[in-house]
Amino acid sequence: MIKLNYRKKIIIIGAGVAGLVAGCYAQMNGFESHIFEKEPHAGGLCASWKIEDLTIPTALYFFLLGNTPSTNLYNLWTELLPIEEFSFITPPYFFVTEYTNFPPCFFPTSLEDLGQYLLQRAPQDKLLIQEMLSGIQTFIEYELPIDRAYARAKFHQKWHQLINQFPLLLATQKWANITVKEWANSMQSVLLAQDILQMASPESAMLYPLALLAYAHQRAVGYLIGGGTKLIQALQNQYMTLGGNLHLNTEVKHIRIRSKKAVAVGLGKQQYFAADYIVACCDLYHLYRILLQGEYFSPKIAAQLENFKPATPMLLIMMGIKKNSFNLPFTLLGYNLQLTNPIFSSPNTLVHYLKLHSLAHDPTLTPSEYFLLTVQLPTEFTYWHQLYHNNKRQYYKQKQSLIAQVILALEHRFPGFANHLVFSEAVTPAAFWRHTYNFQGSYAGWCPTPTGLRQYLNRTVEEIENLYIAGHWFQAGGGIPAAAITAQNTIQAICAKEKLAFGVNA
Repeated sequence: MIKLNYRKKIIIIGAGVAGLVAGCYAQMNGFESHIFEKEPHAGGLCASWKIEDLTIPTALYFFLLGNTPSTNLYNLWTELLPIEEFSFITPPYFFVTEYTNFPPCFFPTSLEDLGQYLLQRAPQDKLLIQEMLSGIQTFIEYELPIDRAYARAKFHQKWHQLINQFPLLLATQKWANITVKEWANSMQSVLLAQDILQMASPESAMLYPLALLAYAHQRAVGYLIGGGTKLIQALQNQYMTLGGNLHLNTEVKHIRIRSKKAVAVGLGKQQYFAADYIVACCDLYHLYRILLQGEYFSPKIAAQLENFKPATPMLLIMMGIKKNSFNLPFTLLGYNLQLTNPIFSSPNTLVHYLKLHSLAHDPTLTPSEYFLLTVQLPTEFTYWHQLYHNNKRQYYKQKQSLIAQVILALEHRFPGFANHLVFSEAVTPAAFWRHTYNFQGSYAGWCPTPTGLRQYLNRTVEEIENLYIAGHWFQAGGGIPAAAITAQNTIQAICAKEKLAFGVNA
């Protein structure tokens, strides 16, 4: 690896997964990096907080993609983490849904079991079921390489990739242009149509759940014991071991531009921190509107972002439940409970399903006598955001009212549930925004809609040199893999500009 004559400095905004990964790769390649994080801890949307002896995860659910050697993602994780020391549990079900008017759905992660299950459930849709299974099989057999930033690949490398993975290209193009709702509507079976709608949000491309099922079939996506806390601690330890500089409780207020070049970040009170490069691992709207003060938020960028839809804001309710009081199947996407009496999570959002995640399998989160149960409800960011700023008393009162309604619904389904409840707390999209500045309090970046998947955002800000973007807002689909891959590719791009051979050794 070519060494720098002197250590050029990279400032990274945000200590979430993208920021920590970018910092690790910057240190590995001879740069002096500094991560600035406004919160008192690293983690972003993967952070957790403590209430006495409880660990409360802010991640709505936590699974790590690419946790087995059969995937390209595994190579990335081994460069950053002691992944062989981690413990994972693989769910047998993609999701489970309990309907009010239909038989329940236990959607397996095994491709063989899934085929048999769906054909028994809806034999009239045999051809469409086989078509869907064929798509999953293609995503099992092929995986896009991630070890080289595509923009840096030579023409012959791109051509070689195209030829070798032509079936993947066809499958990707097909399933990226069909939404979950459209695919559900093509079913003859009303029951199977309902099942399909549980796979992802209706506007998502079918590519998203089918690719995830391919990972699940290979047991290459699992719950990490310790959740987001374990991942963030490991990344932070790696970053500090590599000699990185982590500045907590230090919010970047704006980015200083001189002669169309990013040269420093402003930390308030006329305090500036200069660098050769700045990598924004934060929300895109926050970058353009606040950190760049709206000056570079051009009509072109605004129109581009209009093509993306943020993942639906969620309200997260966390409950401590006494052990052995009741059991839920272990699932990847959740246990969906259809409500006999729907609940309003905000004035314009009527919730028909509660999405439950039992974390009884993770003893690190709670004392031994009880476990953590999380409940997700889609809601509206604007309602909670305005309520928090205009009437905090009503904000907290409304949270408690919603918790009470959810407890009542769970009591109706699981008689005696309330007697086993130890504690409860709710986190609104307004809280997600306050702590992370994520647009509309969205927990997963952009929704993988067909339109969003066709869009490509620039890695750099137009008209500004040496300012790069990474993180789950960089591409539709979001999540931890997108955050890590875009961070790696950003440091690759900086190395290419410096004419350095990108490496993974300190």
